[in-house]
Amino acid sequence: MVFMLAMKNNPIAFLSGYSHERLNVLHRWAGRFVWIEATIHVCLYMYTWGRTNSFIGRLNQADPTFRAGFVAWIFFTVLFLCSFEFIRRRAYEYFFIVHIACAVAAIVALGFHEPKTYGPVLYLIGSLWIFDRLVRFVRGFHYSKGTKATIYPMPGDAIKVVLDRNATFQPASHGFLHMPSLKRFQSHPFTISSADSLEFIIRGQRGFTRELYDRAVKNPGESLPCYFDGPYGNVPDYRRMNRVILFAGGSGGSFSFSIATDIARNMNRCLVDSIEFVWVIRERSHTQWFEKELEELRDCPIVNLRIFVTREASNLIASHPDSPVSESAENLQNAIPVSEAIDSEPPVDEKPARSPSPPSSPTSSQTSSSSSPYTINFLALPEKALSLAIETETKTNSTQRRPSSLEDHYFEYGRPDLTSIVKEAVRNADENDLIAVGACGPTELMRCARNAAAGVVTIGGPSISLHCEQFGWG
Repeated sequence: MVFMLAMKNNPIAFLSGYSHERLNVLHRWAGRFVWIEATIHVCLYMYTWGRTNSFIGRLNQADPTFRAGFVAWIFFTVLFLCSFEFIRRRAYEYFFIVHIACAVAAIVALGFHEPKTYGPVLYLIGSLWIFDRLVRFVRGFHYSKGTKATIYPMPGDAIKVVLDRNATFQPASHGFLHMPSLKRFQSHPFTISSADSLEFIIRGQRGFTRELYDRAVKNPGESLPCYFDGPYGNVPDYRRMNRVILFAGGSGGSFSFSIATDIARNMNRCLVDSIEFVWVIRERSHTQWFEKELEELRDCPIVNLRIFVTREASNLIASHPDSPVSESAENLQNAIPVSEAIDSEPPVDEKPARSPSPPSSPTSSQTSSSSSPYTINFLALPEKALSLAIETETKTNSTQRRPSSLEDHYFEYGRPDLTSIVKEAVRNADENDLIAVGACGPTELMRCARNAAAGVVTIGGPSISLHCEQFGWG
């Protein structure tokens, strides 16, 4: 079961309708229970043997099958200790290598420990692995024969990757990119940012993504050989909803933009009456990541587009400390505690991690916290402050960044109050409406989106569903 849940194409995903990344949390918990059971098994032997002689002495005298079992437990323990979240996030590539190596070694040792019991299991695991790899190879060959990925550097250490290959996929799907010229034996999962083409917006963090960004800066517009494995993912059908609320933080916009633009292009085939689109970014220049999509949403009559810029409010205070506008801004800014970055996803590798959490229910028993930067009622600076911030940004960075083509009134400086946004949408909805809340971004934004959805669920009110995609597979 543990190995089956770790595979991209497995019977459980087919029968349940959940994609592999949704089942990854079950893989982790099943692995923890296996380690606990194995540890109890080993400890009982250690206690029994230790009563009459030293455990190591008895182990040396024991049958080789017993020693193989102890070796298997050691590998399982290393695998368990290296799987804590802080290790996965800080050194995912090393975690992944250790994870695979220890898993293979543990299974082989178990085969020597109980040949009659685990021998057939080894064949089953091998068969499932071959099946998974065969499906991925056929799918990758279909999409990737002669495929080139063109890379472009973007503001904010981001890269835009465009594949010269068409594909059919659901909005907010993801796929694995393998670029042999950068990492020969690694593939990495990324969300498809476009509704009709294989485009990706990737933040340069560490490892592969940093190398990709450096390559794009050095050779903008370069085309690299690329293999695409996908698409994967299973998100709700937002076209069947009456109202859609989308929250995104930083490059988490890949999730929201693909959904919103798909609805905008198929309005005559959708039930959607309105889309509340909220995107939180550090700097205004980050709108270049999704310029085409932003213009499309701006022109769509059912979309209410709101972009919250977080960093430039602080820059405004620092640049004009004596102005009355800055004094007003500083009072509001001081009310917002320091939080994690808008775009703080960890580097990802072959194995998710994003572990996107399973579809979240708005009835989740989480409580809202007033200390959250996303629940503070700091929606915008005064109009003069807004103009001053834009003027300062333009003068300071005119040689490095192109100004956004969006009008100023789409931008607000600060952090959004997600609870108020959801409450307003529910207040304007009929009791028979279907409201979908979708979110993708850092942990704090996800938590606030869950709390906001949970806080408006009432008996006799509109139906509310929540779907969260969190950065990383952790």
